[in-house]
Amino acid sequence: MFRKQAAVWLQDQYRISGRRACRMVCLSSSMYYYRHQPREDTNLRLRIRDIALSRVRCGFWRIFVLLRREGFTDNHKRVYRVYKEEGLNLRSKRPRRSRSAAHRLQRLDTPAINRVWSMDFVQDALFNGSRFRILAIVRYSDDSTPPFRCKVHHFFCDKKGVSQSIPLAGDSVIQT
Repeated sequence: MFRKQAAVWLQDQYRISGRRACRMVCLSSSMYYYRHQPREDTNLRLRIRDIALSRVRCGFWRIFVLLRREGFTDNHKRVYRVYKEEGLNLRSKRPRRSRSAAHRLQRLDTPAINRVWSMDFVQDALFNGSRFRILAIVRYSDDSTPPFRCKVHHFFCDKKGVSQSIPLAGDSVIQT
């Protein structure tokens, strides 16, 4: 772009031909005389958006193939540019932090006391490398019962990779 501007400046200032100005700034004459003609791509944009809305999980390549079948002759670079400008890029993977959040249900209203329970597995490792897991069960209730109970099991894997659980001596741990 700078060379073209320099050639135009030489032609205006020194009254030389366009060819000579191009030769002086090492610019090809075809580049000097080139005029950009933008193509109208509204039909392509509308069709890409329609396909993306009707087929939600289709990615760029599938949309490109469908456009080819419908008779569009635009190359993949042009279709991909329009596809990105429309903001239709699909994420290849769901973020890990929201993988579990995507399938959560809304919390239901509690009909009465002692009707709501929560449970979760907690895992840790000892200094010697053996792992243990705890199934923590929490019952939300009134003040007359302890609010937190843990059932402690020791999990290990045998040679076949099958996980077994053995209840330990203090199988019920109560936090007060």
